[in-house]
Amino acid sequence: MLVLLTAARRSDATVTIHGFGFKPDTLVVAGGTSVVWTNQDEIEHTVTADSGTAASFSGVLSGAGTSFRFTFTHAGTFPYGCARHAFMRGVVRVTTTGDQ
Repeated sequence: MLVLLTAARRSDATVTIHGFGFKPDTLVVAGGTSVVWTNQDEIEHTVTADSGTAASFSGVLSGAGTSFRFTFTHAGTFPYGCARHAFMRGVVRVTTTGDQ
């Protein structure tokens, strides 16, 4: 009997922007996972990787209901923030597969 095994597609991880904060502010995911940030505030926010971060990502979320997606392909720690509101900070920590 031949059995074929296939890897299930990873589900997206989510971060909510609400009350001028990223929730959760620290997220741990496996490599290959897409993170989706969704703005629940009525004003514009950004999701912008810190300079010098190995993964470069930036998205503008213009108001409530808008979202931004980025797929993390390499392990590491990726700090980010909102370019409009410097006090808004977050981190995505990407592990190798099975290292969560």
